[in-house]
Amino acid sequence: MTADVSRVAAPVAASGNRGQQLLAAEAARIRRKRVVVHSLQVLLLAVVLGSWEICSRTIMDPFMVSSPSKIASQVWEWLGTGYLLEHVAITLRETAVGFVAGAVIGVALGILLANSQLASRVLNPYINAAYSLPKVALGPLFVVWFGLGIEMKYVMSAVFVVFLVFYSTWNGIASVSEDLVESLRVMGASRLQIVRRVMLPSALTWMFNGLRISFPQALIGAVVGEIIAANRGVGYVIENSAAQFNTTGVFAGILVLTIAAVIFDRLLTVVQDRVFKWNPDSLRA
Repeated sequence: MTADVSRVAAPVAASGNRGQQLLAAEAARIRRKRVVVHSLQVLLLAVVLGSWEICSRTIMDPFMVSSPSKIASQVWEWLGTGYLLEHVAITLRETAVGFVAGAVIGVALGILLANSQLASRVLNPYINAAYSLPKVALGPLFVVWFGLGIEMKYVMSAVFVVFLVFYSTWNGIASVSEDLVESLRVMGASRLQIVRRVMLPSALTWMFNGLRISFPQALIGAVVGEIIAANRGVGYVIENSAAQFNTTGVFAGILVLTIAAVIFDRLLTVVQDRVFKWNPDSLRA
């Protein structure tokens, strides 16, 4: 009896070990792929910065294009005096408030309109017109409505976000199978249950993609508001540097904004990967 069990268990154990080996090999392949991708990214950045530095010292006017070394020195100087941190904190505050407000409004509108075909058809041309409107053109109007304070930057940032999140939510819910929704209704599910248990989970991927795309837009909205009318924030730093023909200061402000956008994009990516662990995209480099 013991011998029979051993004969049966041996192939099973071998099969299990084989599966573990395959999983380990796949994990190693993914790690190697990530290392290659990250190495190429670093190499590309080094080539661009090195070429920029060399050209600024030889064939290009450094007054017009500055150089990576000067920009880094400017950022370091501003960090040392605390000048940069103060303005970055203001811009991030405006961006965060505008991002959250725009996201909440966009998700709510997306859910409401996706559940009303009549409202969607009636409002569709007006929504498209509002979406097509250049948001920057609203800046002077917001100054009149909300003044020169930080509230205007909140609104400006939220306006850049709301339509992107709205369209993502709307399309995500619209992608839900009508047959599935009708089947649930026949089974006695209420509209609220259908929204909570089916539509929102199905639209999560679309919503997260909309949030990732919209955060840089929230940052743009805050900076545009600061450029239009402000005496604080990174947008003000950029505008003030440009007024003084300080190209290095302009590039330093742009660099800080780029770093902030990349950091928050990575944070949102981490959150998205944790929410969608079942998604193969979570293995991306």
